[in-house]
Amino acid sequence: MTVSVQVHGDQQVVDYLASLPSVLAQMILDKFAARARDVSTYIKDVLLDGVLLKRKSGKLANSIVARVYSSKNRVTLSVASRGDVPYASIYEKGGVIPSHVIRPKSASRLFFVGARDGKRLALAQVTSPSRSVRALHFLERGVVDKHEDFLSDIGAAIYDASRA
Repeated sequence: MTVSVQVHGDQQVVDYLASLPSVLAQMILDKFAARARDVSTYIKDVLLDGVLLKRKSGKLANSIVARVYSSKNRVTLSVASRGDVPYASIYEKGGVIPSHVIRPKSASRLFFVGARDGKRLALAQVTSPSRSVRALHFLERGVVDKHEDFLSDIGAAIYDASRA
């Protein structure tokens, strides 16, 4: 799942950025990269650590990456899950987790404590019922929550680059 933000401006601005010496253009790209890291950190440390989800293993947060791609007339910030966490997409977009069987990974039995009587249960497998998961839009929300900071930083970088 990738959420991409593309800032398109007036053609004069695009032409101006393309005309900058490579050192100044690199200053702007560096600012994009720094802001991309900030967005990624915000998603990991705020949205996925209590605001939207309670962190358990940290696998989802650790899968979040931010990248900056540039071409002659476009810079794109992409925030995504690396794809190594199968449930990232369902938490971003929502959906239904189908019923499935859960078996122990290394033990011979799954162990549970009964909620009512406190007795210990040992089962070879359990069937998890299907369930709906509401969309959290954690990637999209991270970008949206930070877009004002992003635009401010990029504007400052362009101003600084024009003065250098």
